[in-house]
Amino acid sequence: MKKKLTLTIDGDVYDEIGELPRKVSISEAVSLFLRMMIEVYKPSGMTPEEFSEYMQSDDRRREVFKYLQEKLNPVFDTVDSKVV
Repeated sequence: MKKKLTLTIDGDVYDEIGELPRKVSISEAVSLFLRMMIEVYKPSGMTPEEFSEYMQSDDRRREVFKYLQEKLNPVFDTVDSKVV
């Protein structure tokens, strides 16, 4: 099932999207990218502490990490408990 999502992205990323061939579906590309990130992160062996260190090492990532912890962590905990 597909769900609709509104994203806000940096201007330079938006400009680059305009350079993609018209046959490229931005929605499919974003879904693929997010799925890939999830699939790569889980089996990577990166501990939560290592991931936290990585995310805290840059101001922009720190901002995103804080948001993810506050807003999405309960969702991930629920998914994890059902997967494990």
